[in-house]
Amino acid sequence: MKTSTFIIITLFIILLASCSSDDTEISAPPTTVLSQFIYENYNTINQPNEVNNRRIYTVENNRIIASENENLSNGTTGNRVFSYSNGKISEISEFFNESLGRIKRFTYDANENLTEFSNEILATTSQNAFYTKENFIHTQDTIYKTTSYSEDDLTYNISSTSKIVLDNTMNRTFIETYTVSNNETSRSINTYDTNNNVISILGYMKQDDGSYLNTILSSYTYETGINTLGLVFEATYGRALLMLTSQHIDNSNGVNYYNSKYITSNTFDTFTSTFFGNVDMSPEFTNTYNSENYSTLSDYQMHIEGNLFSRFTIEYIFE
Repeated sequence: MKTSTFIIITLFIILLASCSSDDTEISAPPTTVLSQFIYENYNTINQPNEVNNRRIYTVENNRIIASENENLSNGTTGNRVFSYSNGKISEISEFFNESLGRIKRFTYDANENLTEFSNEILATTSQNAFYTKENFIHTQDTIYKTTSYSEDDLTYNISSTSKIVLDNTMNRTFIETYTVSNNETSRSINTYDTNNNVISILGYMKQDDGSYLNTILSSYTYETGINTLGLVFEATYGRALLMLTSQHIDNSNGVNYYNSKYITSNTFDTFTSTFFGNVDMSPEFTNTYNSENYSTLSDYQMHIEGNLFSRFTIEYIFE
């Protein structure tokens, strides 16, 4: 049983990815000013639960400008600096124990469409340099993405290709991805409500005969409160960029990957998925709001067979 549960949790990372867009505003900004939000991940073995990782984000004009991370288990620290150009995110520099370790860059065309996202991991005494790129070609109704990797930033190998369709509100409704390493093609179809909340994600895998088998159905319901995280990430990255790439997603435990939390207008109420199969996996969400109905604290928990398995919280500081 432990083996099957581990497999489900591992694959769960892949299945909960979601999207976002430039021209659609999530909500009017609050009259009180958001200055910080704090992400905390918990060790759920001990009672009461203990924080084992904390990341503090600094926000200006609803955009992230910096973050600081501390692993309370081993004492390692890190920080990130966010840079903007012409009103759009242009670069994120990541430091680990005060040394520059990663640079993410965003390139746009004259129409402000994202044409390239690059991720450079710098060489250190313990690791070699590594480079990944996502290149985008925009047509009238479809965006084509090629993902590639390199060890020298000269010769790149393609790892996957995708075609993406956004609707007129910049929501990603369809993505089809071919992965080179295992010669597999997957599809994902998203539907949204009138507030741009993801309400269902249908996943498919291409079969040997060319047909597509529905492998997963995930569904969300929402509370009426405003999702402060979605407001911040749309202001930081733009909704279209969030729909085209998943680079904004923070590293986390697999069952924490409710990736729709980065783009939805409202806070989660429930989540269900056929991928759980016969395993009793029960997500639970608890949200607290201020007088303007913006979330001030969201508590995300996953219970497996009645036991708390995973937990993280996001607290928002308004001034």
